[in-house]
Amino acid sequence: MSVVRLVVLALSFVAGTAYADVRHAQVPTGAQGTWIPATDSCPGQAAGRIVLTAQTYEAADGPCTIDWVEERGGEPGAIYSVHMVCRAASGDKPANMIVWIKAADDGAIGPNFGSLVSYRRCP
Repeated sequence: MSVVRLVVLALSFVAGTAYADVRHAQVPTGAQGTWIPATDSCPGQAAGRIVLTAQTYEAADGPCTIDWVEERGGEPGAIYSVHMVCRAASGDKPANMIVWIKAADDGAIGPNFGSLVSYRRCP
């Protein structure tokens, strides 16, 4: 292994940043819960509320079943790409959701990085 590779590897451990993705069969505990837009008060209005469990995603537009979750290290916290199948009147369809945990009960959620909305978790 070259010296450059060893230095990069050592720096990645020191920095505490994950460079590899981790695949999960379910939503990690740190992302589970009832999430509402950051400007709302708990329990939040049904239209904006998102409920994430280990195997399900529920929002105003209907329920989804989690297929798998990809975790990537981010700043200030983990970024999860949730891959799921959602029930719709026209049949089941695949969907993706980004869940970026920025603090214990603070995050951003959206279908892609360009449309993330600040959310907070209700107790």
